[in-house]
Amino acid sequence: MNFIRYIIQYFRRPRHSVTTRCVQPDEPSYDVNNLPPGVVPIESSYDLSRIPGTMLDVGAIAKLLQTSGNELVTLNQKIGVRGGCGHHIFVIDEVINQNSVQRGLGGTCPYCSLEAAELLNQNLISLPQAEQMSLYCSRCASYCDGCRRGNICLRHAQQFQSLDGTILLLCPDCLRKAEQDKFFKRTLAMMLTPFVDYNRLPPPTQRSDPDGY
Repeated sequence: MNFIRYIIQYFRRPRHSVTTRCVQPDEPSYDVNNLPPGVVPIESSYDLSRIPGTMLDVGAIAKLLQTSGNELVTLNQKIGVRGGCGHHIFVIDEVINQNSVQRGLGGTCPYCSLEAAELLNQNLISLPQAEQMSLYCSRCASYCDGCRRGNICLRHAQQFQSLDGTILLLCPDCLRKAEQDKFFKRTLAMMLTPFVDYNRLPPPTQRSDPDGY
C-alpha cells in the first residue's frame, strides 16, 4: 500500500515529471547490493529462505528505486547460490511449470564439502563460497550402488563396468575399491591362464525345456 500511495502522490504533483519502468534481473545497470550513485531505495520487499545449516539465502528481492532524475524504477532480482554441481539454486523446493523447471536444493554432497574445505583451509575461498560449493541442486541428486549412499551429487557418481558387464553407479570411495578388485581379478586370471586346460573343463549345462520344445 505504501508503494501505491507513493506513486499516487507523485502523479498528483504536476511540478514533477515521473517516469516508471521495471528493471529485469539481467539488466547490468542496477544491483540490489551495489546501487549506483544517486539511486535511492524507497520501498523494499524480501522473499528469502535460509538454506539450513548455512548462512546462505535464496529467493527474490523487489525494490522501488528513485533516481537522481526523479525516475521511479522497480527492480526485481533473484538471489541464489551456485552449487558444487555447477548449477544455480534460487529456491529451496523445486518448482515444475508447464514449460520449465526451476531447480531446487538437492542437499549437501560430502565429496563437494571435502573439496570446499581444502580450498577454505588454503584461504583460496571464503566461508560462504565453501558453503555454496558443498551444495547440489535437485536435478543433480544421485546415489551409490556400492555403499547405498544417497546424498551425493551427480558429479561424484561415476559409472563403473564390472567384469560380468554390469554397469554400476559408484561414489569415489566405492569406485576406487571396485577398480582395485577388478584389477586384482584380471591379474589373477592372466596368471592362471597357462595352468588351465580348457579341453578338460565340463561342457556348459544346457537348460532343458519342461514342455519338451
